[in-house]
Amino acid sequence: MKNANKIVVAAKTESTYGTKVSLAGADMMRHTSLELQPMESDEVEHTYGGKLGSFHKALANKRQSVNMSLELSGSGTVGTAPKYAPLLKAVGFAETITAKTKVVYTPASSNYGSVTLSVNQDGNNHVMHGVRGNVSFDLNGSELPKMNFAMIGLYNTPTKASQLTSTYSGWTDGVVISKANTTTATLDGFNIAIINMSIDMGWEVQYVDRTNQEEVHMRNRKVTGSITIALPDVATKDFLSKVESESQMVLKIVHGTDAGNI
Repeated sequence: MKNANKIVVAAKTESTYGTKVSLAGADMMRHTSLELQPMESDEVEHTYGGKLGSFHKALANKRQSVNMSLELSGSGTVGTAPKYAPLLKAVGFAETITAKTKVVYTPASSNYGSVTLSVNQDGNNHVMHGVRGNVSFDLNGSELPKMNFAMIGLYNTPTKASQLTSTYSGWTDGVVISKANTTTATLDGFNIAIINMSIDMGWEVQYVDRTNQEEVHMRNRKVTGSITIALPDVATKDFLSKVESESQMVLKIVHGTDAGNI
């Protein structure tokens, strides 16, 4: 029986969509939780006349999926992309690097990235390619900020393989959401005390397998979010009137104090 706790995952950007790339220890992701579906499919039933009962089924749209969480942090070096950058580009973000200054990720509307991703569970190696998906962010008070990835990839038969090893060089620990670490937290220009907050990029992702086409298709994006704050005195800031009038408000968060981890 395989040990469910001995799981390592690696991911690397594909230069051409759906063309597998080799993975090495430097491509390993430092995940905090992971759930693998080694094969998913749709069933197409064979039906014949003159017979009662169920019929055997063919499998269509074979694919793989993985849900995993990672800490949200910087690379530790100003102007250097974090090691999880391949995953961000595979969930609809465009990357802009200004050397020695900053790295910015903005929602893209075309030219989506993809990754080859492997999940090795105690020697059982599951590789998927053409991987894309969705991500949500959790920024809860007194907790570490997290990214939650829901990824879908093209199916490959699992193989026996040794696990990759890594020292996780280039990874930086996240820091707790707090007064000291979160230097800016404003809503409509007012300083807020965040209890819970989440942002879901809301990608509608579909696996398609047609003649001359097999891919994970990024169909649409509808960003949603929720926030719970300590409600201020209504005479100081009347948020409820803002909500009642359906007013749009700007939310601004700056988290982290060390250069390269903001």
